[in-house]
Amino acid sequence: MKKFFLLFFAVAGISLGTHAQVDNYALKLSSQGNVNFHAMPELNTLSSFTVQFWINPTQWVSGATIYSRGEDFSAKLGEQGNIIFIVGNQTITASSTGLIPGKWSQISFFCNNGTPQIYINNLLVYDNLTTLSPIPQSNDDFIIGGGFTGRIDEFRLWNTLLPMDYNYFRCNTLNKWVPQWDNLIAYYKFDQNLCENIVDYKFKHHGVMEPGAERAIVTDNEEFKYRVAAAYTSFSRFFDRAIDKDKYLLANDLIVLGVNSKNDGTLYISYPNNQGTVTNGGYLAEYNGRSGVLSLNGTGAKMEVGSGAMNPTDKYTLETWIYLEEWTEGAFIFKKETPDGSQGISIRLGTADKNQVIVRVNGHDYVNQRRLTTGKWIHFGVSTFSQDLTIEETFLFTYNGAGYFGATGLCGSVKESWVPKGGENISATIGENLKAKFDETVIWHSNKDANGIKADMSSLPVPGFDKVLTADIMNAGNSFWNYDRPENVGYDTYSYTNYLNIMRSAYDGYRGFHIRMSVSGHDGWENTFADANKRVIFAQNLARIANEFDGVDLDFEWCYTQTCWDNYGKLLLEIDKLLGKDKIFSVSPHYVSYGLRPMYMDRVNYFTFQIYGPAKNNFLWSTYLDAYNRFTTQGYPKDKMVMSFATTTSNSYDASDNKLSIAPTGVRNGLLDGNYTPDMDKVMDAQGNYRYITGYNQTYNRCNLVNEKNLAGIMYWDMGNDVKTSHKYSLVKASSFGINSNVDTLVTKVDVTPTAITYIKKEPGKISIFPNPVKETLFFQLLGDAEPHRIQVFNTNGLCVISKEQKENELSIDSLPCGSYILRVLTSNGETYKNTFIKN
Repeated sequence: MKKFFLLFFAVAGISLGTHAQVDNYALKLSSQGNVNFHAMPELNTLSSFTVQFWINPTQWVSGATIYSRGEDFSAKLGEQGNIIFIVGNQTITASSTGLIPGKWSQISFFCNNGTPQIYINNLLVYDNLTTLSPIPQSNDDFIIGGGFTGRIDEFRLWNTLLPMDYNYFRCNTLNKWVPQWDNLIAYYKFDQNLCENIVDYKFKHHGVMEPGAERAIVTDNEEFKYRVAAAYTSFSRFFDRAIDKDKYLLANDLIVLGVNSKNDGTLYISYPNNQGTVTNGGYLAEYNGRSGVLSLNGTGAKMEVGSGAMNPTDKYTLETWIYLEEWTEGAFIFKKETPDGSQGISIRLGTADKNQVIVRVNGHDYVNQRRLTTGKWIHFGVSTFSQDLTIEETFLFTYNGAGYFGATGLCGSVKESWVPKGGENISATIGENLKAKFDETVIWHSNKDANGIKADMSSLPVPGFDKVLTADIMNAGNSFWNYDRPENVGYDTYSYTNYLNIMRSAYDGYRGFHIRMSVSGHDGWENTFADANKRVIFAQNLARIANEFDGVDLDFEWCYTQTCWDNYGKLLLEIDKLLGKDKIFSVSPHYVSYGLRPMYMDRVNYFTFQIYGPAKNNFLWSTYLDAYNRFTTQGYPKDKMVMSFATTTSNSYDASDNKLSIAPTGVRNGLLDGNYTPDMDKVMDAQGNYRYITGYNQTYNRCNLVNEKNLAGIMYWDMGNDVKTSHKYSLVKASSFGINSNVDTLVTKVDVTPTAITYIKKEPGKISIFPNPVKETLFFQLLGDAEPHRIQVFNTNGLCVISKEQKENELSIDSLPCGSYILRVLTSNGETYKNTFIKN
C-alpha cells in the first residue's frame, strides 16, 4: 500500500455494517427516572457557557424536564417541536420540525456573554433575540430527567462559548485533545455499562441513577455512530519513529504490515516468534551476579527454539553470556544442522585441553581455542567476517569484547561457504547437553565486529514508545532470549509477538480496539491469485495467522485488469470459507484501482481505500470527492467504505509544479512547522521543493465527509510519519475531531462525590472448566450469580486468540490448534476469573 513509501485486551462491540469497536449507550429514562449529579458550583454566575446533548423522546410530554438545577437553570419540552430553556428568571424557546417522538435530534445551546444562540440538528433556530443574565448561584443538585420519557446521549456542559468549528463535535465523542477539553464542566457518554453509576469523563461529577433510569445500546442514530478509525503501521516504523502512546489511543483498528506472501500461496510473519522450550533446565532468578538466567543441567538439557532461528541469506552473528560449570566435549552452544552435520550450522565444544570452540557450517569446521573457560561468566560471540580473505578470517570469535580469528576450515574465498544450507525446517537448540548458564542470547542476521559485540555486552536495543532505533539494525535481529521471565524463560524479545505486545501495552487499561495484520504482495502475485490451488493455500495460511489476531487485511498493489480483480474476488471466496466470522477482514483498493465486482463485496467487512500519493492529484480535495463518487458507482456499500488521509507526502515538485524524482517523505520532517497554517495542502520541504499533503483542515474535512455520507470510517498511512500527537498540527489529532476512535477506559466503580475514577483491582479467581482436556466446546462455571461479559482465550505466548462478548457459559474452541491455553472471563460486575485448559 504503501509501496511508494514502505521503507522498510480488547472489547469488541456490536456490528453496524462493520465491526464497531465499543457499544454506544444512551441514558434511557421513564417518566419517573432521573440521574442526580449533585451540586455543580462551576455553573454559578457563568455568562458564557455551552450545553450540548442528543435526545430521542419516546413520548412528547409538555413540561417534561431534560435537565435542571433547581428552578433557574433547566431545559424542558414545550409543545411538540419546542424546547424551553430557562436561565434565571428568563425563558427562551427553540423550535424545530425535527423535534418529534422517536427521532434523534442534537441540541447545542450557546451563550456568549449573555447572547444566546441555539442550533438543532446543526441548523440555527434561535439567534440573539434577548440578553440573558448570568446563571444564578445555587447549591441545588444538577439532575438529568424528570417526567421525560426517552433517551439522552452525549451530554456536555462547558464553562465557555464553544467555538463554532469542527461541526460543534456533534457527530463525534470527545477526548482530551479537543481544544476546549479543559473548559468542560462535565461530560457524559453513558457508555460505561459495567459501572453502577454514570461516569463523568472529567472525573468530577458522576451521577446516581434513580429507579426508572438505565442504559440502552443505540443502534438507530444514523448521524452519530462509532466509526472505524484505522491506523496503518509497520515494524520498521515502530523501530525508528518512537510513535507516542496517544497515537495508538486515536486508533481503534491498528493494522500492522507484517505478513509476507510467497508465489506458492504460503504466508509468513516477519520477525518469527522463536519461542524457547526447555528440557532438563529452567529459569534461575540469579547466578553469580547476573539476574534472570537459563540454567541447563547437563546430559539431555537444551532449549529448543524452532526452525525460525538462524536462517541467514548472508552474514550473521551469535552472541551470548555463558557460564560453563563443566566442559563437555561435543556439547553444543548452538545447533541447527542435519543429524550427520553435513548441512546447517552448529557451535560446539571441542577438546578440553585446548578449550576449543568449533563452528561447523555445512560439514566444515572452523576452530578457535584457549579463550572459553569454565567457572566464570564470559560474553561469547561468533560473527562472519570475511568473504574473500583467508581461512582464518572467515569467522570472528569474541570473548568479553576482544576479537580473535578462527583457524582451519573451508577457505573464506569459497563463495558463500559461511552460509548454512538446508536448515529452514530444522528446529534449532541452545545449550544441548551442557551443564551451564546462559544469559542474553542473541542471533543477528548481520555481521557485527568486535566493537559492536562489545557494545552489546552492556545493553541490547529493544524498541519502545520513547526510543528511536535504526530500522536496519532491528531488521537484522532474528532472536533475543534474555531469560528474564520466570513463567516463560524462553520468551523471544526480537519477535513479532513481543513487538505487538509492546504496541498493545499502549492500550493497557482501555477497551475498544482491534489489532490486525496486513498481507503484502510479492513479485508475480497476480499469477498466484490466478491459480485455484494457490488461492486455497493462501486462504488456509491466512486463517491460521488470523487465529492470533482480531483480523487480517489484504494490501496488494494493485489489479489493473478485470481478470486480475476477478481472481482477487475468487480468493475472497476461499478466505470467506475458512476465516472465522469473529475476525475482521478488510481489503485495500486505491483511487486508481478498485474494480472488484459487487458480487464479491459481501465477503469483506470493509475496504480501506487509499486516496493519497505519490502523485499530487491524490492529495487534492476534488480527487477525494471524485473517489467517493467512483467507489459508490462501482457498487461498494457505504457501510463498508473506509476512506483515508495520509501523513506522508506526494513526490516533490519544483516552483513550476514540475515533478522531481524525489521520493515521498513524512510530514514529521518539519513540514508542519514554521509558516504552516491549517488550510495549507502544499508545503515546502527543507530542500526548497514542494510537497502536496492532506493538510490539517483537509484531513478534518475528509473525516467530516465520512460522517455526512454515513460511511464506515477513516484510515491513514502511517502512524510513524505524523508529528507527535501533542503537536498543534498533528494530522491524526485533526482526524480525531471528526471521527474519534472511542478507545475507552473500562470503569466498574466510581465515587459519587468524586475527584477521580476508582478502579476495582482484584487478583483473578479460578473458574471450573469441563471437560478438560477439551476437543470442541468447553463449559465453565462461575461462582455465585456472576454472569459472563467478556470471554478471552490466550495461548502460551500470551497472545489473545479468542475475544468475544457473550453471556453464555460455554465456548467453541474447535478452531484452535491443539495445546495449552488460559481462559479469562470478565463478569458483568467487573470480576475477573481465569483457569487453564488443554485443547486436544
